[in-house]
Amino acid sequence: MTQLHKVVQVFGAQADRWSVDRVWSWLVASALLWLVGCGPKWEDTGHGMKYAFYAQSSKAKKAVLNDWLRIDYTVRKHNGDTVVTTYKTAPIEQQLLNPPFPGALETVLAKVGEGDSLEVVVSAGLFYPNQELPKNLQADDTLHVFLKIRKVLSPQEKQAGIQKEIMAHVKIDDDSIRANLKTRGLLEAAKKHSSGIYYYVHTEGKGQPANVGDSVAFYYHGSYLNGNAFDIQDKAPIGFVLGKKRVLPGWEIAFDDILTEGSQISIYLPSHLAFGYKGRDLIPPFAPLKFQIGVKAIVRAKQ
Repeated sequence: MTQLHKVVQVFGAQADRWSVDRVWSWLVASALLWLVGCGPKWEDTGHGMKYAFYAQSSKAKKAVLNDWLRIDYTVRKHNGDTVVTTYKTAPIEQQLLNPPFPGALETVLAKVGEGDSLEVVVSAGLFYPNQELPKNLQADDTLHVFLKIRKVLSPQEKQAGIQKEIMAHVKIDDDSIRANLKTRGLLEAAKKHSSGIYYYVHTEGKGQPANVGDSVAFYYHGSYLNGNAFDIQDKAPIGFVLGKKRVLPGWEIAFDDILTEGSQISIYLPSHLAFGYKGRDLIPPFAPLKFQIGVKAIVRAKQ
């Protein structure tokens, strides 16, 4: 007797009147119902967004307000075309804040935990609010956003991780700057300040460096270590008051202890004295930078 006939026999007298085809149909239908029941449960936020978890653990570390989420994600159009993915680069880190408007993604992120996998279905206009849409996207296009929560970090854990990374880059940046100076044949002539700044004097100035409260006026040429310029100010001098802490930390140190009126000096800033772990605009995080500075004037506060 086949396994199929044993299944039929279980149903008693009526089973004799069932054909094998009908039993197969019943089995297939039951299997589909079971799959539907075990599939992801979709929830609607009520603001044009729905979501479902594919993996979720009650024992996982849950995100709370102000936590940082390390997330891998892929955004696909309804036809399956990929709009963007982090799997070819690196996960993003996003702080969990209160939703800025009804239906914002934070509404869903407030429900996640470490290790969770989920899908969010949302319009392009809602997913990219108040910004230019990626190429080939319309505001009413339906997007499928697949999220993997790699890590949930408290603000304290996030800050500790940043400090650890900054300390690691102190040596990395120092090695990079030294290698760059050596390649250019300037390592022996360059000097190292106690802060970690390297500098090379093109033209000596006169007098003393600025003091806190003094105003400085200068020109500069900013570049990466590879020589590619990112900012040039050579038409008219710019200025600032020393000690206000409104400029790069490396500039404050250089004007306080290295640069004098009339001097032209190239300073090499490790990243923690430049734009640090955040970077800025086109400048990536943890980028050591070079500035060639020409000091036009130092105006003493007590003059």
